[in-house]
Formats: sequence, C-alpha cells, structure tokens
Amino acid sequence: MIKVTLYEDSLGTLDEDKSLDPFRQSLATKYQAKMNEEEFDEFLKANNLITYRHHLKRYHDGVVCGEFTLS
Repeated sequence: MIKVTLYEDSLGTLDEDKSLDPFRQSLATKYQAKMNEEEFDEFLKANNLITYRHHLKRYHDGVVCGEFTLS
C-alpha cells in the first residue's frame, strides 16, 4: 500500500473529479489516503503529478503538492 498525504494549500490545483474521492472520505486525517499501486498511478495521471523522492510535484511547474510513503 501507498500512503499519500496532500498539502492543504495545493488541493485547489488538483483535479476535482473522482481522483480526490479517497481524500474526501478521510478529511479528519489531514488529507491522507491509502491506495494500491494501480490507484496511485491513476491518481498521478489524473492530476499531472510526478514523484520525486518521497514528494508529489505538479508536472508543469514543479510545485510540491504532497508526499507519499510505501508500506
């Protein structure tokens, strides 16, 4: 499983469709969600994100939007 944490100030820049559904279910835990590798890949594609070390960055401007850890 992959644990993804989004930074609150970056939520407005991400795709508002179903890609944020896992995070809406867990708003009390500060925008965290657990997903498998396939869900993680789809989430990255839907939001034009890339991974850099343990951070999630927007592809077009490199702004860090969150972080992830593998478990």
